[in-house]
Amino acid sequence: MMTLASLVDRGAAFYKFAAPYYGKADTPEAALALLDNQTFVTEFSHFLCGDDTLSPILLIRADVRAAFASYLATIRLTIARGI
Repeated sequence: MMTLASLVDRGAAFYKFAAPYYGKADTPEAALALLDNQTFVTEFSHFLCGDDTLSPILLIRADVRAAFASYLATIRLTIARGI
């Protein structure tokens, strides 16, 4: 992953990945619903891990899904507040 980080503009990659989902993770509940979208989950896993490692974990582990839903909603609030 560190090699990939030096080869890819992570900000541009994040924007390209996240833009279609803007406003769909404003709350942990909304983010949890977004984690039902397999296209999002696959792209999210590729953004974070560089592969599909995270996808099956999010399908079978409710505790991990809840933690990531909270994470996504927190990131959204942080961006909205300009922090």
